[in-house]
Amino acid sequence: MEEYIVVTKDQHCLQSLYDDLETSGGTSTVPERSVECCKRKPASRSTHYMLNQEEVEVLLNDDRVEGIDCKQILDEQIKTPFYEQQSDFFNKGAGNDSSHINWGLLRCTEGENRYAWGADGIPTQAGIATVTQTGRNVDVVIVDTIIDPNDPEFAVNSDGTGGSRVIQYNWFQHNPQVTGGSAGTYDYNLIPSDNHGNHVAGTVAGNTQGWARGANIYNFSPFGGDGVNNTNPDPSGADTYEYILQFHLNKPVNPKTGKQNPTIINNSWGAIITRSRSPQSETDPNKVDFIDHEGTRIEGPLTDAQLEQYGVMDFTTSGGAFGAGIVKMGASSNSGRAAIVDCLTAGVLVFSSAGNSKYKIVKQGDPDYNNQYGGYTTSFGGAYRFSSTYHTGNYVATSGTTIIVGATNSAVVDAKRSFSDCGPAVGVYGPGTNIQSSGLSSGVPDPRNSAYKRLKLNGTSMSCPQVTGVVACLLERYPEITQALGQSGYGGPKVSGSNDIQDYIDEYWSKDQLLDTGGSYTDENSLQGGPNVYLKFQREREYSGQMTPTHKMWFIRPSSGSVWPRKPPTRYER
Repeated sequence: MEEYIVVTKDQHCLQSLYDDLETSGGTSTVPERSVECCKRKPASRSTHYMLNQEEVEVLLNDDRVEGIDCKQILDEQIKTPFYEQQSDFFNKGAGNDSSHINWGLLRCTEGENRYAWGADGIPTQAGIATVTQTGRNVDVVIVDTIIDPNDPEFAVNSDGTGGSRVIQYNWFQHNPQVTGGSAGTYDYNLIPSDNHGNHVAGTVAGNTQGWARGANIYNFSPFGGDGVNNTNPDPSGADTYEYILQFHLNKPVNPKTGKQNPTIINNSWGAIITRSRSPQSETDPNKVDFIDHEGTRIEGPLTDAQLEQYGVMDFTTSGGAFGAGIVKMGASSNSGRAAIVDCLTAGVLVFSSAGNSKYKIVKQGDPDYNNQYGGYTTSFGGAYRFSSTYHTGNYVATSGTTIIVGATNSAVVDAKRSFSDCGPAVGVYGPGTNIQSSGLSSGVPDPRNSAYKRLKLNGTSMSCPQVTGVVACLLERYPEITQALGQSGYGGPKVSGSNDIQDYIDEYWSKDQLLDTGGSYTDENSLQGGPNVYLKFQREREYSGQMTPTHKMWFIRPSSGSVWPRKPPTRYER
């Protein structure tokens, strides 16, 4: 017997499935015996049961069941932030000092690259990035490593004063709904373990490096043991988003606006599984030894050239976090996917990094969608066959209508950064190379408080918060925006005249500005058939002349609550 997580299609069939599984007899699609329930989560579609493989295969035929996860396999997943640290000081602009500003602000407010502006051209530019909203009355949730609320970048004022905008919400008050246990206290008495969470939050909502400078900042770490002195349990992927869903559903009405604040999630992380790559030894217990590509089986042993020919990319050729010669696959989780979909259904907006593994990510129906590779593994103390699709991305990015964000370079010619995942499921690209933001353990001192740093990082972890920050600003003006459609492989057909964020992206963000050579899997300048969309900040009010919105009004202006702010726009100058 193994512990499995059974995910139902909706909440309405939970009780009937409980009854059938936990009593003897029942329908032909459930075990005849009474099945032991290991963990019941009252507000979740996911329930843990002790089952064998034969029972799982039978239960998958039940009309009430959306999917089933093996908990041991989920435990094998590595939860990892999506970034690479290249230099503390490397910047699209010149000079290695704390005066540098996130170059994405200027690039995305102007909507195009300036002549010869790039790390390989003229790296320094002076200009004014004009932003007409600041994300006031918007709740941004940074799902990432622990952030430090005392960082001056998160203060109300840009000089580091006015108090912190980081709200240390007690997520574990929702334990009864999420885990079925007693209410607890989320531990914030921690020492952050790295720069990642602070850097991401600084790009989303920092007061000198970020976009939504008036937004409320929340932080939930999906990494469990992240940070020193951490007493928080390691949450499952599903638990992470079920806590956020309860936060969203139970937040009070904001007296300033007469409605609940909108919620937007930034996911600059993902779940992966790693396997050995060629050259392969017959005694290697975790090797990849076959590929199914567009319906054709290719048996191993497989050379590097063969693997890349069929789209199985080498994670690194020079070592790195997992060593040379590693295949890194996006991990799947039915329960995690269901929890993110439930957030989207409730009105939460979700944006996720594509990943830094050079993979093509596709939608359902694409010829590459069912491509998979496999072999044997000795994980959990016994040999068993494994297989995994490798063009479907990881579930954090590809759940529901989550919008997936790729990374661009910082060169004169705008292009996808070589490491960025791409393809039809990646909906937009944002600045993701040499991005300056807040740091903790490395970088140059922040002039407001030398205990904190500023540093440059690269990755889709850096591009996703650019997009999240821009949309958080938009939510100040249009809090009724939904994400019912979206660009992921699991979205429905696009509907004209909606309040959906994808309609807004299609209407206003920059098109066909990225180099796209249209080559095969190994062509690092190819978008692999995906949308050529570059993030753009669309001003929702002019700062001179006409002072009303000029775009089509399928976003209906509220008739009650806080009126649209008429304060002067914020200008970020350098």
